Amino acid sequence: MRRTLHDLRLAHAYGVVKIIAAQPAMAPAYLALARKFPTMIQRNGLGQALSFLEVRKERNEFALMLAHLAGWITTRGILTTPLLAKYIAANFEDARRSEHEALAWAIVNKSMAEAMITRTTRQ
Repeated sequence: MRRTLHDLRLAHAYGVVKIIAAQPAMAPAYLALARKFPTMIQRNGLGQALSFLEVRKERNEFALMLAHLAGWITTRGILTTPLLAKYIAANFEDARRSEHEALAWAIVNKSMAEAMITRTTRQ
């Protein structure tokens, strides 16, 4: 069976959210950030959203979101880490591709977090 890009995004988001959902102290903060992150990318652009994560990465949920997003973007072969520096230096095509992929992944990650974290906190 051939896997689509959306299937790959789902698999990546499932893997990272599964680990977060197993940590009850971390899960609510990550869920709150996952809910806001797609809107941050849409309103402000990927550069501003990455800057926001970088500035606040001393808090675990921000560092994890940045690491998870970087994991996806580097897996796609668009940019490498450090993500913010590479995004700023990227050519127009790579910047657009990375912004599109980041937004698509953030939407899938939000859906996965809402499904998995909400379910585990209810049990």
